[in-house]
Amino acid sequence: MASEPPDTTRMAAILELVLRIGEGDLSARGALSAAQDDLDGVVAGLNMLAEELEAERAARKLAEGLLRDELDAYEQAPALFASLEAESLTVLKCNATLAAAVDLPKDAIVARSIFELHTPECRPALRAALEAIASGHSAHETDFELLRAGRPPLLVQMSASLVQESDGQARRIRVVWRDVTEQKALEGQLIQAQKLQGIGQLAGGIAHDFNNLLTVILSTVSLASAGLPRGSQLADDLAQIAAAAEHGAELTHGLLAFSRKSLVKPKATTWRAVVESAQKLLHRLIPETILIEVAHSADPWEVLVDAVQFGQIVVNLAINASDSMPSGGTLTIETANVVLDDVYAASHLNVAPGEYAMLCVSDTGVGMPKEVRERAFEPFFTTKPPGKGTGLGLAICYGIVQQARGSIWLYSEPGRGTTVKVYVPRLQGAKAVAEAEATPAPAVGGTETILVAEDDARVRSLTVRILRGAGYRVLEATNGRHALDLAAAHRGTIELVVTDVMMPEMGGRQLVDALRERAIVARALFVSGYTENSIVHQGVLEDDIEFLPKPFGPTTLLERVRVLLSRPLKA
Repeated sequence: MASEPPDTTRMAAILELVLRIGEGDLSARGALSAAQDDLDGVVAGLNMLAEELEAERAARKLAEGLLRDELDAYEQAPALFASLEAESLTVLKCNATLAAAVDLPKDAIVARSIFELHTPECRPALRAALEAIASGHSAHETDFELLRAGRPPLLVQMSASLVQESDGQARRIRVVWRDVTEQKALEGQLIQAQKLQGIGQLAGGIAHDFNNLLTVILSTVSLASAGLPRGSQLADDLAQIAAAAEHGAELTHGLLAFSRKSLVKPKATTWRAVVESAQKLLHRLIPETILIEVAHSADPWEVLVDAVQFGQIVVNLAINASDSMPSGGTLTIETANVVLDDVYAASHLNVAPGEYAMLCVSDTGVGMPKEVRERAFEPFFTTKPPGKGTGLGLAICYGIVQQARGSIWLYSEPGRGTTVKVYVPRLQGAKAVAEAEATPAPAVGGTETILVAEDDARVRSLTVRILRGAGYRVLEATNGRHALDLAAAHRGTIELVVTDVMMPEMGGRQLVDALRERAIVARALFVSGYTENSIVHQGVLEDDIEFLPKPFGPTTLLERVRVLLSRPLKA
């Protein structure tokens, strides 16, 4: 029986299916015949082939997409990546992040020795670490410095590992660097802040004890000088002692400012007002070879600060700048309103994001090397020759700014001048308490009863002697607890308590609180070698309370006592 002739139409359809699949159209499918002839097997096979190829293509596209994602992630990762040839330690490939970090195109890094990317100082340690890894040893994360064109080196932390190839051989080292410049800067700021805090605590304690000694010296000299003929040898000698003690008092006041234990009288003001009030003095202090440029922002924000202390900041910074320009130059003083964002706050220790009033003092002087910058705010540190400075200028600025809850930052490079920026939080809401009107000092002396509480026997003895010499009746106590007992025994007779701030058993603040609570004494005069924040309320002395810093002489003590006793009690 003769076979049926082939279906030419069907054959043409199968041929078209083959061509479409061959051209890459893997979605093509052939239709099976209703009669289920022999060609159906061919069509079914072609359909299956197309499905398999389509699945493979989809899998390949997925793999390619994942590979692209990995390459993109490698290129754009925040970490710096490179692969090295294990023997020569040359770069085989690197990511774009590394290229951007070292300011070089990728093709300028590939085939280069890894050591050429690092500072000369760290190359020996880098070689030792990489050779150890190439030998199969593990290596800890280590800090190195990457060179950058025209910029300071980038401080990085490197980790590396040996890469095993498919044949089991290790021919590559994978290196990862992490930029730790900002982290190390913050760590340095923290260490510096802790060091300055420790120095401040020590300085405050020394100033407190030293002020007790100076109080004894000044008061004794004043008492001994009374009645001496003017111009006599003894009077001149005592005047020399007093002058030396006064100079010592200036140094201790500087230490107290640095240690943030000085008394402040804050009020609402602006950096512009502070600078303008200091300008006349600056023109007298700064040599004519130095050009002073001043620039203020419009509508300056108010701050709550002690205007006198902040004027001292302007003067100190200007004098420091002037001293760095012995051959002349330009001193620039700027004030501005600034908003410090999260990025700035994250890279500066103890700075909160927000609105600040800024003072910026810049010079075109000699600049500072790193070792000087790191110690610039330490008290008594100076690079000036003997007799040209105490080393307290920047230390005082640091303490004043810290006490005002601000921050101060110094930027300097050798030969590039110095810039100091001071940021103080903008005053929000209510204005500061206005300064109290000065009460004219009446004649010293009186007959009232005064309770003196002082744990230093020398200071207590002189204080009592001065007050009794002026006619006052004086009760003396060695500490707060003793004073409280004496006050209770003399209830109704004591008009004023003169007390040290820091005493054993019970401090001056606690003593005054207890006396007021018991309605024994309302008026108080605090005396101390330094001012604890516990004696002030919101930075302003309370009603019927005054503060007298040590060292003091008889006249100052008697005037302050008389002012308090003459002031009507607040209801």
